[in-house]
Amino acid sequence: MQRLFDSPIHHLLRDLAKKYGPVMHLKFGEISTIVVTSPEMAKEIFKTHVAFKITSYNFSGIMFSPYGKYWEELRKICNMELLSPQRVQTFKSIREDEVFNLINLIYSQKGSIFNLSRSIFNLTYSIRSHAAFEKRNKDTENFIQLIAETSSLASGFSLADMYPSIKLLQKVEVGKQDGGGGREALVDVLLNIQKSGDFERQLTDTNIKAVILDIFAAGSEASATAMEWAISQTIKNPKIMKRAQDEVRSIFNDKGNVDESRLHELKYLRAIIEEILRDPQYWSEPEKFNPSRFLDAKIDFRGDDFEYIPFGCGRRICPGIAFCQPTVGLALAQW
Repeated sequence: MQRLFDSPIHHLLRDLAKKYGPVMHLKFGEISTIVVTSPEMAKEIFKTHVAFKITSYNFSGIMFSPYGKYWEELRKICNMELLSPQRVQTFKSIREDEVFNLINLIYSQKGSIFNLSRSIFNLTYSIRSHAAFEKRNKDTENFIQLIAETSSLASGFSLADMYPSIKLLQKVEVGKQDGGGGREALVDVLLNIQKSGDFERQLTDTNIKAVILDIFAAGSEASATAMEWAISQTIKNPKIMKRAQDEVRSIFNDKGNVDESRLHELKYLRAIIEEILRDPQYWSEPEKFNPSRFLDAKIDFRGDDFEYIPFGCGRRICPGIAFCQPTVGLALAQW
């Protein structure tokens, strides 16, 4: 345990992997942890021999429910109603508003010290809160704050232990009965399916909470970490920051403001996002922050290239990829 405090955790795991191999069982206090450090073994675990045994409302969410009709229907609902490119686009104004609020918060600090990590974390969860529940109330605000505070104290905590009670779903239902309008949030879709009886088995409130939990868990930490990493490394590398800024200005100068309409043209910014920790066996100069390595690389983060799987892979790949891309891209372009 002493070594955990002597060096960065990723350096420690790298050194241990060199000595003990690509699959290790470590004990952090009373917590057993399996560490996988090679693309080959990641493929075996995530794609060839899938064996997740993580409790998530009795495996009733999208990510950890057993394969079968129930899982297929849940995945279809989420992919069509929330995570499809078309559906994600309907939340464009939410992302732009939340990113605008974050940028204003940064400017308001006027160079003083503040917790940027928490602000970025709040950004990712606030966007998902809007998408999942549409309207914000005291319970959703408390939920976001609770997750943020817990996450700052310990990594790897169980979101299921922190999820709010059924009262939140009840408030959503009351809002619908009172004529609450706006875009249809995912929880509304699930409540409608629950009432219609179209699902193969009865969709319970617990099932709905499990799905909403997955929406918050799907890529939120990965998004926040990617933004923190990119901001930190571009600050440390002024030439890289200038190149990214020049690219953003060249694309958006004629519009006067940065929005999502042309994010796909920011090739260098995308390369910055993709420049994360790599295995020395597969990447040259892994400790060097070099976004250019991704400009012409025929590799993607969608789970087919096991040298690079920030969102997981296989049939259990994180369903929130489509949500993460525009959020991270827009925030960094504004930065």
